[in-house]
Amino acid sequence: MNYSSKIIILTPGWGEFWGNIVNKNKLVVIPNAVELHNINRKDYNYDNKLNLLFLRFIGDRKGTYDLVRAVKVIIDEYKINNVSLKIAGNGEEDKCKKYVKKLKLENNIDVIGWANKNRKRELLRHADILILPSHFESFGIVVLEALSYKVPVVCGDTGFTKEIISNGKDGFIAKTGNSEDIAIKIIAVSKNLESMGEYGYKKIKSCYSRKIVENKVKMLYEEVTKHE
Repeated sequence: MNYSSKIIILTPGWGEFWGNIVNKNKLVVIPNAVELHNINRKDYNYDNKLNLLFLRFIGDRKGTYDLVRAVKVIIDEYKINNVSLKIAGNGEEDKCKKYVKKLKLENNIDVIGWANKNRKRELLRHADILILPSHFESFGIVVLEALSYKVPVVCGDTGFTKEIISNGKDGFIAKTGNSEDIAIKIIAVSKNLESMGEYGYKKIKSCYSRKIVENKVKMLYEEVTKHE
Protein backbone atom coordinates (compact mmCIF):
# COMPACT_ATOMS: atom_id res chain seq x y z
CA MET A 1 0.00 0.00 0.00
CA ASN A 2 2.93 2.33 0.57
CA TYR A 3 3.74 2.08 -3.14
CA SER A 4 0.47 3.90 -3.82
CA SER A 5 0.43 7.62 -4.54
CA LYS A 6 -2.83 8.07 -2.65
CA ILE A 7 -5.15 5.82 -0.66
CA ILE A 8 -8.87 6.58 -0.60
CA ILE A 9 -10.68 6.00 2.69
CA LEU A 10 -14.41 6.43 3.25
CA THR A 11 -14.56 8.40 6.51
CA PRO A 12 -12.16 10.39 8.72
CA GLY A 13 -12.39 7.65 11.35
CA TRP A 14 -10.71 5.21 8.99
CA GLY A 15 -7.76 7.62 8.92
CA GLU A 16 -6.95 6.74 12.52
CA PHE A 17 -6.83 3.05 11.62
CA TRP A 18 -4.89 3.26 8.35
CA GLY A 19 -2.65 6.04 9.67
CA ASN A 20 -0.97 3.43 11.87
CA ILE A 21 -0.15 1.29 8.85
CA VAL A 22 0.67 3.67 6.00
CA ASN A 23 1.91 7.22 5.54
CA LYS A 24 -0.93 9.50 6.70
CA ASN A 25 -0.14 11.97 3.91
CA LYS A 26 -1.31 9.37 1.40
CA LEU A 27 -4.81 9.18 2.88
CA VAL A 28 -7.69 11.00 1.18
CA VAL A 29 -11.28 10.88 2.42
CA ILE A 30 -13.77 10.31 -0.41
CA PRO A 31 -17.05 8.64 0.62
CA ASN A 32 -19.31 6.30 -1.26
CA ALA A 33 -22.01 7.88 -3.41
CA VAL A 34 -25.69 7.23 -4.09
CA GLU A 35 -28.24 8.24 -6.67
CA LEU A 36 -30.10 11.44 -5.78
CA HIS A 37 -33.84 10.89 -6.11
CA ASN A 38 -36.21 13.64 -7.17
CA ILE A 39 -38.48 13.78 -4.13
CA ASN A 40 -40.50 16.96 -3.80
CA ARG A 41 -42.57 15.81 -0.87
CA LYS A 42 -42.42 12.67 1.22
CA ASP A 43 -45.49 11.38 3.02
CA TYR A 44 -44.65 10.05 6.45
CA ASN A 45 -46.69 7.71 8.68
CA TYR A 46 -47.97 5.65 5.78
CA ASP A 47 -51.17 3.80 6.77
CA ASN A 48 -51.19 5.85 10.00
CA LYS A 49 -48.23 3.89 11.37
CA LEU A 50 -44.68 4.64 12.42
CA ASN A 51 -42.92 2.63 9.72
CA LEU A 52 -39.49 1.35 10.69
CA LEU A 53 -37.11 -0.38 8.30
CA PHE A 54 -34.10 -2.65 8.74
CA LEU A 55 -32.11 -3.35 5.56
CA ARG A 56 -29.09 -5.55 6.21
CA PHE A 57 -27.90 -9.05 7.00
CA ILE A 58 -30.25 -10.54 9.59
CA GLY A 59 -28.30 -11.61 12.66
CA ASP A 60 -26.68 -10.70 15.96
CA ARG A 61 -23.71 -8.81 14.52
CA LYS A 62 -26.01 -6.44 12.64
CA GLY A 63 -28.08 -5.79 15.76
CA THR A 64 -31.29 -7.27 14.36
CA TYR A 65 -32.43 -8.76 17.65
CA ASP A 66 -31.52 -5.58 19.53
CA LEU A 67 -33.95 -3.80 17.21
CA VAL A 68 -36.69 -6.40 17.71
CA ARG A 69 -36.37 -5.90 21.48
CA ALA A 70 -36.45 -2.12 20.95
CA VAL A 71 -39.84 -2.46 19.24
CA LYS A 72 -41.00 -4.44 22.28
CA VAL A 73 -39.86 -1.56 24.49
CA ILE A 74 -41.66 1.02 22.34
CA ILE A 75 -44.91 -0.94 22.60
CA ASP A 76 -44.75 -2.12 26.22
CA GLU A 77 -43.02 0.77 28.00
CA TYR A 78 -43.96 3.75 25.85
CA LYS A 79 -47.43 2.48 24.85
CA ILE A 80 -46.92 3.26 21.16
CA ASN A 81 -48.83 0.50 19.40
CA ASN A 82 -49.01 1.83 15.82
CA VAL A 83 -45.40 0.86 15.10
CA SER A 84 -44.51 -1.37 12.16
CA LEU A 85 -41.04 -2.79 11.51
CA LYS A 86 -40.04 -4.47 8.25
CA ILE A 87 -36.87 -6.55 8.38
CA ALA A 88 -35.37 -7.08 4.92
CA GLY A 89 -32.19 -8.96 4.14
CA ASN A 90 -30.69 -12.41 3.95
CA GLY A 91 -29.27 -14.35 6.88
CA GLU A 92 -31.14 -15.73 9.89
CA GLU A 93 -34.68 -15.28 8.59
CA ASP A 94 -36.22 -18.30 10.31
CA LYS A 95 -34.48 -17.60 13.62
CA CYS A 96 -35.66 -14.01 13.52
CA LYS A 97 -39.25 -15.03 12.76
CA LYS A 98 -39.22 -17.39 15.72
CA TYR A 99 -37.87 -14.64 17.97
CA VAL A 100 -40.55 -12.22 16.80
CA LYS A 101 -43.17 -14.86 17.57
CA LYS A 102 -41.66 -15.56 20.97
CA LEU A 103 -42.03 -11.86 21.89
CA LYS A 104 -45.56 -11.85 20.45
CA LEU A 105 -44.72 -9.12 17.95
CA GLU A 106 -46.14 -10.74 14.79
CA ASN A 107 -48.62 -7.89 14.35
CA ASN A 108 -45.85 -5.30 14.48
CA ILE A 109 -42.84 -6.94 12.81
CA ASP A 110 -42.65 -8.49 9.35
CA VAL A 111 -39.51 -10.45 8.43
CA ILE A 112 -39.68 -10.29 4.65
CA GLY A 113 -36.22 -11.63 3.81
CA TRP A 114 -34.19 -10.60 0.80
CA ALA A 115 -35.38 -7.53 -1.10
CA ASN A 116 -34.31 -6.92 -4.68
CA LYS A 117 -33.62 -3.44 -6.04
CA ASN A 118 -37.24 -2.61 -6.83
CA ARG A 119 -38.53 -4.00 -3.55
CA LYS A 120 -35.89 -2.04 -1.64
CA ARG A 121 -36.96 1.18 -3.34
CA GLU A 122 -40.57 0.49 -2.39
CA LEU A 123 -39.59 -0.15 1.24
CA LEU A 124 -37.60 3.08 1.39
CA ARG A 125 -40.44 5.10 -0.13
CA HIS A 126 -42.81 3.97 2.63
CA ALA A 127 -40.32 4.01 5.50
CA ASP A 128 -40.26 6.71 8.18
CA ILE A 129 -37.01 5.69 9.88
CA LEU A 130 -34.16 3.38 8.90
CA ILE A 131 -32.46 1.65 11.81
CA LEU A 132 -28.93 0.28 11.42
CA PRO A 133 -27.93 -0.95 14.90
CA SER A 134 -24.89 -2.95 13.74
CA HIS A 135 -22.30 -3.90 16.32
CA PHE A 136 -19.73 -2.80 13.74
CA GLU A 137 -20.21 -1.14 10.36
CA SER A 138 -17.40 0.07 8.11
CA PHE A 139 -19.57 2.60 6.30
CA GLY A 140 -23.19 1.55 5.81
CA ILE A 141 -24.14 2.77 2.32
CA VAL A 142 -27.75 1.87 3.13
CA VAL A 143 -27.74 4.96 5.37
CA LEU A 144 -27.03 7.14 2.34
CA GLU A 145 -29.76 5.37 0.41
CA ALA A 146 -32.23 6.10 3.20
CA LEU A 147 -31.30 9.77 3.42
CA SER A 148 -31.69 10.07 -0.35
CA TYR A 149 -35.35 9.11 0.19
CA LYS A 150 -35.72 11.65 3.02
CA VAL A 151 -35.73 8.84 5.57
CA PRO A 152 -33.98 9.75 8.87
CA VAL A 153 -31.65 7.18 10.43
CA VAL A 154 -30.91 5.67 13.82
CA CYS A 155 -27.53 3.92 13.87
CA GLY A 156 -25.22 2.38 16.45
CA ASP A 157 -22.25 4.17 18.00
CA THR A 158 -19.60 1.61 17.01
CA GLY A 159 -17.89 1.48 13.63
CA PHE A 160 -17.85 4.40 11.22
CA THR A 161 -21.45 4.78 10.05
CA LYS A 162 -21.96 7.23 12.91
CA GLU A 163 -19.71 9.65 11.02
CA ILE A 164 -22.37 9.96 8.32
CA ILE A 165 -25.15 10.97 10.70
CA SER A 166 -25.40 14.49 12.15
CA ASN A 167 -26.73 13.53 15.56
CA GLY A 168 -30.07 15.23 16.19
CA LYS A 169 -30.31 16.66 12.66
CA ASP A 170 -30.89 13.79 10.25
CA GLY A 171 -31.17 11.03 12.83
CA PHE A 172 -29.71 9.86 16.11
CA ILE A 173 -26.78 7.73 17.20
CA ALA A 174 -27.85 5.09 19.71
CA LYS A 175 -25.81 2.98 22.10
CA THR A 176 -24.96 -0.22 20.26
CA GLY A 177 -26.60 -3.28 21.77
CA ASN A 178 -28.85 -1.19 24.04
CA SER A 179 -32.46 -1.81 23.03
CA GLU A 180 -33.80 0.76 25.48
CA ASP A 181 -31.63 3.50 24.00
CA ILE A 182 -32.46 2.43 20.44
CA ALA A 183 -36.15 2.73 21.35
CA ILE A 184 -35.64 6.20 22.85
CA LYS A 185 -33.81 7.38 19.73
CA ILE A 186 -36.51 5.98 17.43
CA ILE A 187 -39.18 7.86 19.37
CA ALA A 188 -37.10 11.06 19.26
CA VAL A 189 -36.75 10.82 15.48
CA SER A 190 -40.46 10.08 15.07
CA LYS A 191 -41.25 13.53 16.45
CA ASN A 192 -39.13 15.28 13.79
CA LEU A 193 -39.51 13.17 10.67
CA GLU A 194 -40.01 15.93 8.14
CA SER A 195 -37.23 18.28 9.30
CA MET A 196 -34.73 15.43 9.72
CA GLY A 197 -35.68 13.98 6.35
CA GLU A 198 -35.08 17.32 4.65
CA TYR A 199 -31.74 17.81 6.39
CA GLY A 200 -30.54 14.37 5.34
CA TYR A 201 -31.67 14.87 1.75
CA LYS A 202 -29.77 18.15 1.50
CA LYS A 203 -26.70 16.44 2.92
CA ILE A 204 -26.83 13.78 0.20
CA LYS A 205 -27.21 16.48 -2.45
CA SER A 206 -24.20 18.46 -1.22
CA CYS A 207 -21.85 15.66 -0.11
CA TYR A 208 -22.80 12.19 -1.33
CA SER A 209 -24.43 12.47 -4.76
CA ARG A 210 -22.72 10.63 -7.60
CA LYS A 211 -21.79 13.88 -9.33
CA ILE A 212 -20.11 15.31 -6.22
CA VAL A 213 -18.14 12.14 -5.44
CA GLU A 214 -17.17 11.46 -9.04
CA ASN A 215 -15.73 14.98 -9.28
CA LYS A 216 -13.66 14.36 -6.15
CA VAL A 217 -12.24 11.16 -7.63
CA LYS A 218 -11.54 12.92 -10.92
CA MET A 219 -9.71 15.78 -9.18
CA LEU A 220 -7.64 13.33 -7.16
CA TYR A 221 -6.75 11.37 -10.28
CA GLU A 222 -5.68 14.56 -12.07
CA GLU A 223 -3.59 15.60 -9.07
CA VAL A 224 -1.80 12.26 -8.92
CA THR A 225 -1.13 11.95 -12.66
CA LYS A 226 0.11 15.55 -12.82
CA HIS A 227 2.97 14.72 -10.45
CA GLU A 228 3.99 11.47 -12.13
